[in-house]
Amino acid sequence: MEYFLIAVSILALYLGVAKRREESHWTTFRARSNEAPKVVKETEDLVTAGVVITSAQKTAVSIAGAVLGFAAVYILTGRPEFALLGLVAGVFAPRKWVAWKLDGQRKLFENQLEPVLNLLSSSLIAGGNVVQAWEQAALTAPQPAKNVLEHVVKLTGSGHSLARSLEITGGLVKSHDMQIIAAATTLCSQTGGDLAAVYYNIADTIRDKQTFKAQVEADMAQGNLSANFLAMIPFGFVALFRFLSPEYMAPLFNTAAGIVIFLVNTALILFGWLIIRGMTKVDY
Repeated sequence: MEYFLIAVSILALYLGVAKRREESHWTTFRARSNEAPKVVKETEDLVTAGVVITSAQKTAVSIAGAVLGFAAVYILTGRPEFALLGLVAGVFAPRKWVAWKLDGQRKLFENQLEPVLNLLSSSLIAGGNVVQAWEQAALTAPQPAKNVLEHVVKLTGSGHSLARSLEITGGLVKSHDMQIIAAATTLCSQTGGDLAAVYYNIADTIRDKQTFKAQVEADMAQGNLSANFLAMIPFGFVALFRFLSPEYMAPLFNTAAGIVIFLVNTALILFGWLIIRGMTKVDY
């Protein structure tokens, strides 16, 4: 125990000195100028998707992730010094939580895109121009499509063309359908095509894609569930046996060979889990 704590302290000191030396290097200051747009882009992603996340919420998620990570590792190993590694989950929890919120809003926006296109088509058939149609859709669309369409209208009002505004917004919300709409809008504006009919056809295509996507996700759900279940079984048995027979499981966490075996098998389980998840992931 004492040697382990000393080794951890030395490692932490070394990492702290290395981090401080890296931060004081001139290349770090140069790299920070390139990192600033990433922070702005993340904030713009949240605003465009209609997600409001405060600093207090991020702090609460970070604390909850650290506590749950500590508890999970302690239940599994029964070693407080190992459980301290579970506190690292508090660093990644807010980022994963924000990504989960954004992904949920993007999926909801994709489901709302079909009726939005039908509304645009109706506005164009009624005699409005394309910019007026998008402005009208931004007023009547539900959330989060309303935020996305308002962002398109704002960019158009700031001097961008409608097609360029659609491309920028589609990149922010990571919507391939928006990119298609932008390309169709550009093509019709250059060739004088029937944009209302094009929007209607795109809406019909999106409806078919959503139906197909729902069927595929339903078929892949069993594979995802199997991957999660198979990955959790070994750790569940380790925790169960540690409580039923602590002396039997003691060598796994109290000897160097046991720790190495545990870490190697954990890495193999995670590797297999990633492979199965990759096999059940479909890009549309």
